Amino acid sequence: MMKKGDAELYDKAVYRVRTSRKFYFPVYVMMAVLSLVIIYLRVSNLPIHPYALYGFVIFILICIKATEIHRFLSYYEITPNSIIRSKGILRNDITRIYMNSVTDLVLKQGIFQRLFNFGTIKVHRFTEGAIFEIKNINRPGHYLNIMEHALDKNRR
Repeated sequence: MMKKGDAELYDKAVYRVRTSRKFYFPVYVMMAVLSLVIIYLRVSNLPIHPYALYGFVIFILICIKATEIHRFLSYYEITPNSIIRSKGILRNDITRIYMNSVTDLVLKQGIFQRLFNFGTIKVHRFTEGAIFEIKNINRPGHYLNIMEHALDKNRR
């Protein structure tokens, strides 16, 4: 829901959005469970091979790096006239969708996503079957309102 004074802010702003860290919650839980298993083995004085311990530490570091790299590989920008998706580091793919070609906006959230307030916005265009997804972002309802305001402005 827009408040007074938000219209001026929305008309000028460029919003940059990335995939939410909340999306990687299952990976973080897996790392925590593995850490607890290793800690339990160490505290119980059960034998654990040093290579298994080194492998575990390397695995945790790779998981943390992989999630952050995946997050930073792509971002979305919402402007008053378009939605832009940029993917990649070395090879950068940029997709721009103009607001005047958008027909519908759909917010998709599962139970877990509603609980942690992140989700996916599907942007439908006039072209048949052309669906553009802004995937797993924080506060999708907020950005949905911003895009709806931009759509209203472009249709006038």
